Amino acid sequence: MKYLLLISLLVSLHVGHAQSLQKDYNFSNVGMTFLSVVTDARAGGMGELGVATAPDNYSHQQNPSKYVFADTKTSGKGGINIFYIPWLRRLVNDMSIAGGSGYYRVTPEQSVSFSFRYFSMGDLHETDDNLQALGDRSPYEMAVDAAYARQLGRNFSMSMTFRFGVSNIVKKYRNAHVIAADIAGYYNKSLHLGKHSGMLSFGFALSNIGNKINYGTDERLFLPAELKLGSNLEVRIQNLHCFSIGMEGGKYLVSLREDDRTNTVLQCIGASFASGEINRLFWKVGGEYTFNELLAFRTGYFHEGKSGLQREYATFGAGIRFMKIHLDASYLISVTSGNHPLDNSLHLSAGIHF
Repeated sequence: MKYLLLISLLVSLHVGHAQSLQKDYNFSNVGMTFLSVVTDARAGGMGELGVATAPDNYSHQQNPSKYVFADTKTSGKGGINIFYIPWLRRLVNDMSIAGGSGYYRVTPEQSVSFSFRYFSMGDLHETDDNLQALGDRSPYEMAVDAAYARQLGRNFSMSMTFRFGVSNIVKKYRNAHVIAADIAGYYNKSLHLGKHSGMLSFGFALSNIGNKINYGTDERLFLPAELKLGSNLEVRIQNLHCFSIGMEGGKYLVSLREDDRTNTVLQCIGASFASGEINRLFWKVGGEYTFNELLAFRTGYFHEGKSGLQREYATFGAGIRFMKIHLDASYLISVTSGNHPLDNSLHLSAGIHF
């Protein structure tokens, strides 16, 4: 099991400074952490905002309930997207997260969506307890999602997402299979700001609530369950310029105390709000400027203190829309001292709507 946990540590999205991890944070009871990676470049450019921002083709991962409020004039009735993220390039050069998503407006009040994510961990040189070579292999993790969203009122919608995941980490352990669910909600309200129009929106998402990960060992790992709440304000000027600014806060719903390792999933969620765990929060802010629905420029900031995963970085991004095709890219710069593994991370996304 020590070997398994070592691999989980190395491939985790939350890899930080080694000394800080050993002293302040222990996430060896959490697996398949790639499920909480924000994959689309639009959100990646705005500090990873997503639960309350304006609907877009990439909404499936963070809040599928936004799809029922998408503007059919600019987004059509559906769309298909792909993404690619070179992962932890400061540590290795052969890890990546890739996949795609899509959605379709079945009726004006209902939508369905899906996504596929594949986390390639590159080539792993395996050895036994005596450091004798056992050969090379390419471990991976993957997840397939399907979501249904429905408008429940003039300004409110909710969605439910079902997820099936597979984790293939170490050859001598069996593949782990997980089933999880998300629930999300979205509220928006039109505003009149003098001569300009606006939109105020709020959103929430409860994600990755599912069974513990079982590799056939005595210890089970929790999924990276999390709760996110956010708000966003969008202002349009003469239908040519659009400005938006938003903020979002969140919390991982996994208790990291040794005594809670054997808890059930629900017990662990409850324990994550106990004393000492309640302060493990993260927050983010971001903004976007769009010119004539053609060009977009984005920036944001993500912060998590020493009581959490110690991530702190600024993000920048841009996007272009040509007819029904959209291309987006974002770049992450760590603002913590030292060389953080997430520094200089790149997100690439592309898609088409119809």
